[in-house]
Amino acid sequence: MPVSGFRVEEAAKRRRWAALVRVDGVRAESARVRSVRAGPLRDRGAVTAEVALVLPTLVLVTAVALWGIRVASVHLACADAARSGARAAARGEALPAVRDFVARAIPRGAAIDIRRDAATTRVSITAKIPAPAAARLPPLTVQAHVIAATEPGTAGPAEAGPAKRGPIELGDVGADAHSPRDR
Repeated sequence: MPVSGFRVEEAAKRRRWAALVRVDGVRAESARVRSVRAGPLRDRGAVTAEVALVLPTLVLVTAVALWGIRVASVHLACADAARSGARAAARGEALPAVRDFVARAIPRGAAIDIRRDAATTRVSITAKIPAPAAARLPPLTVQAHVIAATEPGTAGPAEAGPAKRGPIELGDVGADAHSPRDR
């Protein structure tokens, strides 16, 4: 069976095509080049540009979401510490000991205010939580206030007022934490 000229030309064309095709998914056709995966050449790189625009936004949204979770966590810790501190101070515990107990449960740099009189015991905690640097937002202030009824006979006139005010550090309570005059 003789091979016609048309078939020879077609076979040669296929061999040339096979040599030009499949170099990293790029197919060459005469003067026009197109990608097998991405369509025409002008669409190549579009995904990279979209990711370059969207990725910083996703990072910022994730950072702000994590900041919100941290704020909620610190608020819960401050509220629990204030409740426990108010309960202990209302029972007649020494104010520096109560302050030390509360300081262990809250973040560094938080301010504690403990006041006890004959009728009520008040514990207030204020903590600032800085925003992520990329968000350029001011820090949020978390506050927890608890008032408890003081048990009869636990508060003397010398104990009224704050135990110590201002920012605290965990090691800030000194040797006077268990002094007999505060009991």
